[in-house]
Amino acid sequence: MGKKTYIPFVLIGPVYLLIMLFIAYPVIEIIRISFTSWHFLIPNSDVFVGFETYKAVLNDPLLIKIIWRTILWMLMGTAFSLLLGLAIGYFLSFDYPINRVLRAVIILPWILPPVVTATIWQWMLNGKYGVINDILVRMHLIPEGVPWLAQLSTAFIAVNMVLVWKNVPLVSLLLSAAFQGVPEDMLEAAKIDGANGWQRFWRIVFPYIKGIFSSVAVIVSIWCIQQFTIIWIATQGGPANATHILPTYIYQMFSQNYQFGKLGVLSIFNLLILVITAIVYLRLFRKQH
Repeated sequence: MGKKTYIPFVLIGPVYLLIMLFIAYPVIEIIRISFTSWHFLIPNSDVFVGFETYKAVLNDPLLIKIIWRTILWMLMGTAFSLLLGLAIGYFLSFDYPINRVLRAVIILPWILPPVVTATIWQWMLNGKYGVINDILVRMHLIPEGVPWLAQLSTAFIAVNMVLVWKNVPLVSLLLSAAFQGVPEDMLEAAKIDGANGWQRFWRIVFPYIKGIFSSVAVIVSIWCIQQFTIIWIATQGGPANATHILPTYIYQMFSQNYQFGKLGVLSIFNLLILVITAIVYLRLFRKQH
């Protein structure tokens, strides 16, 4: 019995060792770099400076703004993706004839490569030639074209909505599958008791899928915070750093400034946000079981 107990660990042991090797070493190296003043263009700058690099990052107003903007980016993207996904997913859960087509078509934005998505929306949101401005002007909602991606007041929201547009299809399908798992007898009983459509949704349907909804929420937040391509292709973090989040700013520091010490600190902050989100996901997953 004892021998058989160890067999699974022996079989999966090498896989775990490889995973730890490819995950643990980069993380440890990033942590080490974050405690140095390493600048790629300065010889012998890879020296231990303790928390000096962390202090430099925390004392830089721009970097603090980018950290908070990263959190706002995640919260906005997650909230709008879930709200729209919840509404669309609930509609798709009904057995309407049109839904058979919609379930197949709606996934298209999700499967498009992020580069294609960003490029399409970059043209659609163009201040002079974009179709979005053309529609809004024809509807007399705006007097003239708005440079959505080129002005401080709209760039961040516009790029975030592109992210939402990409996330919503898969969220809708996931929640639609969850809605279809709600027992029909519970809904029929509530209907007989006089509950209207909203009451049935809020009192029966949503509580039934609440665990799945929470898990999807955390997964979507991870998708949002890991996003890089859409922002970089659409705005490259501009205008005036208005759309930078940690992944894009880390890339810019790597490709332009070569300040590996600060890059390591920002990577740690990005990792902490991801780890905290993952811990929340694991706690929610355990509660479901």
